[in-house]
Amino acid sequence: MPPPLIICCCNVHCYCKYVATNPKKQKNLDSFKKTTSMTIHHKQAGGKGLFFVGEEGAYLAEMVYTLPSTDKMIIEHTEVSEELRGQNVGYQLVQAAVEHARTYSMKIIPLCPFANAVFKKKPEYADVLFS
Repeated sequence: MPPPLIICCCNVHCYCKYVATNPKKQKNLDSFKKTTSMTIHHKQAGGKGLFFVGEEGAYLAEMVYTLPSTDKMIIEHTEVSEELRGQNVGYQLVQAAVEHARTYSMKIIPLCPFANAVFKKKPEYADVLFS
């Protein structure tokens, strides 16, 4: 069986990532599917960060951003595994970024086409959209 495809929703990258199937990742995916609520994790180091679903080393979905300054966040790309497609995980990742931006008085620049589309559909996010 080929490894599951992770769809990259961003034009910045000219490739799609494949996740190698191995017992550990399959176990993580199986246990994740059994959960009833979606847990969005956040990791930040220096001027970069990500919101993700899954466990360290076995992300099932992620939204990567950079921080060019203390008051700006650039959403670079969003990826959601095939297993989670259709469950609004991408929207939840953007929502997590919006909540983070509101908490830390930041403005978001959504370079990722998916995130940009979400901002166009959600007028309630206008308060954190960089203009």
